[in-house]
Amino acid sequence: MRAAHGDETMREYYAKQDQSFVPYEEQLNKAKTFETLGLSRPKVMDYLGTQEGQLYLSKLQAADPDASLNEIVTRSIGQIASGSTIPEFRIMNSPLVKIVPIGQEASKYSPFFTTMEELQNAAKSNRTLADVFGLPLVSEAPKYSIFETVPLKPTEVFVSKVSPTTEFAGSIGRSGEATQFLTPNRSEFSATKLIG
Repeated sequence: MRAAHGDETMREYYAKQDQSFVPYEEQLNKAKTFETLGLSRPKVMDYLGTQEGQLYLSKLQAADPDASLNEIVTRSIGQIASGSTIPEFRIMNSPLVKIVPIGQEASKYSPFFTTMEELQNAAKSNRTLADVFGLPLVSEAPKYSIFETVPLKPTEVFVSKVSPTTEFAGSIGRSGEATQFLTPNRSEFSATKLIG
């Protein structure tokens, strides 16, 4: 919508009138209201005390050798708590995929992937991909790009079910339930490439 003030949009016009004005899109991107409703902190800490949990921590540390132990533990809690089930350890030697809104690049650091089969099953369901994969609102899109990564050699991944998520004090909820493959050390995988 254009204002009566030359070529300014109404938003630009009001932004000049109110210096504290923040566009809705910017508020949405900066909002830190996204929460996973996955494993509790005590359950994650119990898991980290297991042999598999120690392997998870060692992979995170190998991915970021300069990070403190506290940073590594905090990171692992956030990643593992994104699941509603205790991660199962698997050796992976086949491609993994992730979706991102068209026009965006896949993060070089995000450990969250799935298989093409799981993605195809989600696409055939009567739910949105955002709901099945528990995506935050800023990652929801009408269309997605698919990026693929391949293990450089057979390597360990950690498989769990995506937990339900909530955002904006519960006004937006996602069911989750897709199978996610956590890759705590991305250097064990190829760079992501766009495949669809």
